[in-house]
Amino acid sequence: MKSIIYKNPVKSGIILNLFSMCLSIYAIKYSVSLLSIALVSVGILNRKIIDNGVCLDKKKKMIIMVSFIIMISVFFIYSQYFHYIINKQLENM
Repeated sequence: MKSIIYKNPVKSGIILNLFSMCLSIYAIKYSVSLLSIALVSVGILNRKIIDNGVCLDKKKKMIIMVSFIIMISVFFIYSQYFHYIINKQLENM
């Protein structure tokens, strides 16, 4: 399993970040706070992929980091949006 991840570091990093983004959206929507805490491990796994990946140059490392930043940004934007929606629903009651 490790060899597959480290031989294709860009693909595995993007897939990891995409899966984590979907998991974080699910966690926000259904108020599962333990899943959003697990996002810390995604950063650690991305760092391991960058450190141990085969044939990584600066461009490939940057692609992995940008996909991680996009994942974190979507997480924060969606959580702010969901918070706004809940507050509007509570105001209308």
